[in-house]
Amino acid sequence: GYYCSITDKFNYDENNLYIIFGSHDLIEKFPNKYIIYQLEQSNVGYYNNDNEFIDNNHKTFNKKYIYKLQNAIEIWEYSQENILFFNKINTSLDKKIKYRYVPLCYSSYLSQFQNFKNIDKSIDILFFGSLNNRRKTILEKLKSKGLNIEIHNNLINEERIKKILASKIIINIHFYEKSLLETHRINLLLSNKCFIISEKSRDNFEDNKYKDSIVFSEYDNLYNCCLNWLKKNNEREEIANKGYQNFKKTNFLEYINIDKIQ
Repeated sequence: GYYCSITDKFNYDENNLYIIFGSHDLIEKFPNKYIIYQLEQSNVGYYNNDNEFIDNNHKTFNKKYIYKLQNAIEIWEYSQENILFFNKINTSLDKKIKYRYVPLCYSSYLSQFQNFKNIDKSIDILFFGSLNNRRKTILEKLKSKGLNIEIHNNLINEERIKKILASKIIINIHFYEKSLLETHRINLLLSNKCFIISEKSRDNFEDNKYKDSIVFSEYDNLYNCCLNWLKKNNEREEIANKGYQNFKKTNFLEYINIDKIQ
């Protein structure tokens, strides 16, 4: 029942409440009243050649970004693991970060599969996202089996929907070691009845929440897991339908109270 508009500009002369996405890198001057929908990952990094874990927090949650978070009315946080991180850093902050758990939930806008009919499942495995060595290793190994593998980085709108609907399996491989579950990517797929194989994350809460909707695998077993599930057409469809129904039950309004915020 609220009047809402979508914009990429702030009106600094008015006292509007803004809900901001992409606040980490793109925005310098913030409005008076804002909520940040926080989608960055805490406590992620990578192992170097000496098998030492290189922490990435200093790059993502730098002083500039922490300041933005401190001055928000509140943070809508998609991950319980990130909330543990905020609890930790709040102990050393004079101005505390105010947050609540607001997972990404279902919207009918995401479900576009009904607009496309008779799309053949011609792609064996689809991956979309940027590449690094740990992702390339799995994908190149799957390519070597002669499978129809497609890799894309900038799929948007109708092109993206057509590709995911044409795929037997969509694989989710973390960019970093010890990553959180990429629910923003997975939820779009669940909304369109896709079958997903995902690398397990370090967020046991989210992995457990999705355990009946997607297939999880350890990184070292992703190759064999994909080969195994390519043989199971009926089972893949069954899990994809179940994942869609499970995600459709999620309700964004259960997690927020705009009346109290305003």
